Amino acid sequence: IVGSVFCAIHCTAWNAAFPSSDEKWMWRSWAVLVTALPQLLLVIVGILLGIDSDILEAGAQIVTYISINIPVYIVARLFLILLPFTTLRALPSGAFLDVDWNVYIPLCKLSPSLKFTHGGRVLHFQLSILHPWSLDMI
Repeated sequence: IVGSVFCAIHCTAWNAAFPSSDEKWMWRSWAVLVTALPQLLLVIVGILLGIDSDILEAGAQIVTYISINIPVYIVARLFLILLPFTTLRALPSGAFLDVDWNVYIPLCKLSPSLKFTHGGRVLHFQLSILHPWSLDMI
């Protein structure tokens, strides 16, 4: 069940933009396949163990089913790993713009500046935003 939940995350890209409709349908099919195969295994094991009174024969059928589906599952997972790399060829022009990360991830330190008076004592605090290139000056 955990494997299916993990693989179901791939289905969140169901309506994502792909360079071609073939790639979109490949993504959808492989995502459904890797999500459904573990659940299908549970159903088949339950049916085989429930119907067949001979546990060894049911076990042999289960092993056959697993040995056939493991390569299919591996191929599907490999496609889900490789397919995003093929879509890099058709990125929008905005993907190539430089990002000034210092705007989004500032570095902070406490330094004296703000004055608060409490009972005759003056306390100084300031929250300074530092850029990474100024860290060597600290």
